[in-house]
Amino acid sequence: MKSQMTYIGVLMVFAAIAVVFFGGFLAIGYVWHLYVELDATLRLILLSSFAVFLVGCFVLAGAIKSSAQLKNKGRMVGAKINLYKTLVDLYGSYLSVSQAATAQSQKKTLGRISELNAEMTILADSSVIEAHRKLVEAISNNEAVEKLTVLYQQLIRKMRQDMGHSISIEESKLRFHKTGEHFLSKTFPQDEKNSSQADAQSARS
Repeated sequence: MKSQMTYIGVLMVFAAIAVVFFGGFLAIGYVWHLYVELDATLRLILLSSFAVFLVGCFVLAGAIKSSAQLKNKGRMVGAKINLYKTLVDLYGSYLSVSQAATAQSQKKTLGRISELNAEMTILADSSVIEAHRKLVEAISNNEAVEKLTVLYQQLIRKMRQDMGHSISIEESKLRFHKTGEHFLSKTFPQDEKNSSQADAQSARS
């Protein structure tokens, strides 16, 4: 009984498909018959209108797709910027207080950094991931602050390169405490020197 019901169901599906195709064939034939009976000028106008409609559909579909891609790309770039800023802030905070901080506070900061590993894998460029890995490895090996500082500088440069130099990292995100100076001047001393020279030339002119 069950097999008979299955067989009947399959036949009904095939019958429905046949009806759809046959109805479509009849509809196409009817439309074609009407089209052939039209005047040549009307046929040309109809073909032109149909062509314009198709082109418009393709253009609209392309615009919608491009808009969606740009929106998704914008979201990814925003997430990447937030990730990089968070990492810079955490590493800067860690290096700033590494001399005076307790082991518990250092461990807490490193724990927050390790929580970002999944986001790093998804969002970050491979060069940034490699620089991040080297810095984490150096911290785990209890390297000197000077070496950690160099690796931190390299990480920031890789981040800037990944962002196409289109993002200016805020100095407030790069605090490096000991002397009360911003870490930015230590990270990019040549940039600061060039900026000072440019300001002096501008003042003289």
